[in-house]
Amino acid sequence: MLWFLVICAMWVGSGIFFHWGSVESRIIERGCWGNIDNVIICPLREEFLFRGLLQGLLDSAIVSEGRNVVKVLVSVAIQSCVFSLSHFDSLNDPVAFLVHFLGGMTLGVLVWRTKSIWPGVVIHGLGNLV
Repeated sequence: MLWFLVICAMWVGSGIFFHWGSVESRIIERGCWGNIDNVIICPLREEFLFRGLLQGLLDSAIVSEGRNVVKVLVSVAIQSCVFSLSHFDSLNDPVAFLVHFLGGMTLGVLVWRTKSIWPGVVIHGLGNLV
């Protein structure tokens, strides 16, 4: 329970300090801390929250017996939709929504196949670096 509160605090805190304003202003004003947030803290926070917590809860609720691939993909799709909606640029831009949704699906399947969020943290960080 404590790790959940820490992740929520990281999510809110990082949103307050780093995610307001336009993309261009964030890139210019972020500097070193912003890049650390974007490449390390955001991937950790989002992978723990969306793939670790949310997908884990959905798996336990939807995929009760066995690991039926269709049921797993339903839980991955739900967490991917929530993940995409959590990115504010996805709300008004269908292409951004689709990009985040497909990224969430890819990372969700990766978590399902590897049984670990850590490969997703690394890939997410590299994706944010680009």
